[in-house]
Amino acid sequence: GYIDGAMIPYLSKSLQTGISVRIITRPVTRDAGKGVQDAIRQLLGMKAEIRQNRMIHARVVVAGEKHVVVSSADLKTDSLSENREAGVYSADPTIVAAARRFFEEVWNESEELDLEH
Repeated sequence: GYIDGAMIPYLSKSLQTGISVRIITRPVTRDAGKGVQDAIRQLLGMKAEIRQNRMIHARVVVAGEKHVVVSSADLKTDSLSENREAGVYSADPTIVAAARRFFEEVWNESEELDLEH
């Protein structure tokens, strides 16, 4: 999915404390909106790693080796505060490991982010 300014404070804090942030998004076109483009540029400026994948539809947040959230919500203001979304949280090591493997597979097949299109 997409991300906007809603998560910037949290991700910025993580990056400032040395935690790496990697994001896989759909290609960010002009149709994605200025909020999405601005958030992506801010995160890149803070040294987040961001790739794009045309096939991605999953919303998976993996925090280290301890937590995972699989959800229908984009990391956007409307998804986090206005829409009805559903998701599942787990701290089960087997589920977290499976989510990390999934993320790594998609990360490895994703492309460098192109903000020009």
